[in-house]
Amino acid sequence: MGELEDKISRATPGELVAMLYERAVRDLENADALMKVEGDPRSASDSIRLVVHAQQIISELQRSLDKAKGGDLAANLDRILEYAQYRLAEAVAGRKAEPIHDVAGLLSELGDAWRKLVDVKKVRATFRDDDTGLTGEGGKKT
Repeated sequence: MGELEDKISRATPGELVAMLYERAVRDLENADALMKVEGDPRSASDSIRLVVHAQQIISELQRSLDKAKGGDLAANLDRILEYAQYRLAEAVAGRKAEPIHDVAGLLSELGDAWRKLVDVKKVRATFRDDDTGLTGEGGKKT
């Protein structure tokens, strides 16, 4: 088993989502750089391939939203991700780098926020059984 496969197999669901954000951002940063290369058709096609992969990741993130439990937060996140999809389609259709750069920044911010949530959850789980007075899941004092 390779390093990536090992990391994935040990990851929590929250960590897997964070990894998806990271991969989408990396794909878009690479696509942005390739889109700016003038006169090389291979760079343009590689850029489009990376954008399409990022769109697939965004679709998976959208499918993973639990709108029944997530309420307004999940609905708003879905709208943000739909906007990202629209901007990336615009980038491919017009061969424009700006929307790619914008969506990479947006997904980076969402990924950072998600990672912070995952880290807070880990801290709460760590202190669940001690006398720190921190609350565990569900807001119950542990």
